[in-house]
Amino acid sequence: MYLPGKSHLNVGYRLYFILMGDTFIGIDYGRKRIGFAFGIKSIGIVTPIKNEMSTGVLDKDIDLVLYLAKERNVDGIVVGIPKRYMNYSKEDVDTSLHPAKIFLDKLISSTSMSVYSIDESLTTKQAETRLWELGVKASRRKKSLDAQSACLILERFFDEYGN
Repeated sequence: MYLPGKSHLNVGYRLYFILMGDTFIGIDYGRKRIGFAFGIKSIGIVTPIKNEMSTGVLDKDIDLVLYLAKERNVDGIVVGIPKRYMNYSKEDVDTSLHPAKIFLDKLISSTSMSVYSIDESLTTKQAETRLWELGVKASRRKKSLDAQSACLILERFFDEYGN
């Protein structure tokens, strides 16, 4: 099930969200790197899993996501995409669209698992600030930035669609 954004959720989708599972993987997808986070909706806990280099091949990146989802036994996958791409349909996809939107559409068609999207605007900047405030050295910040962005994507998803 693809939920493009809160403004598009009707009562039925909200009820579905309340009744659905509790564990999720959040993804910050980019051309170079992919950040992963794990979260439990009922208690509002989100933690970074890891960063991976993007293979440059969508099918391989999707296989990695599905492997992590199976390994963590999650109920859903949340992909962050820029807000301006949230309302494009699969038919509108062309090479000019954001790679995360293309990835999201391919992921949806590759699994029966619930896949959601949420606006990722400014998550990288916020993750950078969060890591700086925690005193993480610049060299380590870059290594964990995408996983922290994935955490913010999941936190935003829980805030907008949680109980």
